[in-house]
Amino acid sequence: MKDTKGKEILKELVKKADALIENFRPGVMDKLGLGYDVLEEINPQLVYLEISGFGGYGRYSRRPGYDLLAQAMGGMMSVTGEKGGKPTRAGTAVGDLGAGIYGALGVLAALNACTVIGHGQKEDVALLDTIVSLMENYLIRYRYTGKAYVQNGNAYPAIAPYDSFAASDGDYVLACGNQSLFERFAKEVAGHEEWITDPRFENNVIRTENAEVIKQIIEDWSKQFTSEEIVDRCLKAGVPAGGNLMDFNAIIQGL
Repeated sequence: MKDTKGKEILKELVKKADALIENFRPGVMDKLGLGYDVLEEINPQLVYLEISGFGGYGRYSRRPGYDLLAQAMGGMMSVTGEKGGKPTRAGTAVGDLGAGIYGALGVLAALNACTVIGHGQKEDVALLDTIVSLMENYLIRYRYTGKAYVQNGNAYPAIAPYDSFAASDGDYVLACGNQSLFERFAKEVAGHEEWITDPRFENNVIRTENAEVIKQIIEDWSKQFTSEEIVDRCLKAGVPAGGNLMDFNAIIQGL
């Protein structure tokens, strides 16, 4: 696109295009003479999506951006990893993937708006903004309590038991997302109805405060079974659970 002929080809494509998507560093398309202001003149109905590391404006806008930077600066690494460990990158490029999804939603919304107002628009999606938005209640909690989440392994700080647990042959995950599921797990799966009335576990708020205690108690029970046996028992009782945590090949073969 630095070549005159290349610019002409792109402009011809734009005449017929519904959308143009680019992820250069902000300002590059303008320097090439192919920014939104220019392309809008060629096709007023064009939806122009710009995906970058830090967005099209602001003090970081001209910085190069990659998923790793967004995860670090957006706070995701600070809550990912084992308890007491160092900040850790999420296993997949969630910033890249999330920005792509947000970008697609933005383009679809703009295309729909174009059918109403008869004009396209420019969309601006940043990897950093994406990561911040994915931090969900971590940000809300800090805003209203001043308490920041830290690394907590596979546990979810707002729900318990909602974690990975040890079985005789490896780990499995258990997701008791509400009081009813916990009671069903305790009574119908583990056969320990006394957990329900234990004052340390009587409701979710108290259970999260005693998450390590209940994890140890559950593991003392579950280590006598294989992960498959536990998952089968959970699913029969309608309790969300899953296995194959460490075996990617087994996961793929099971799909």
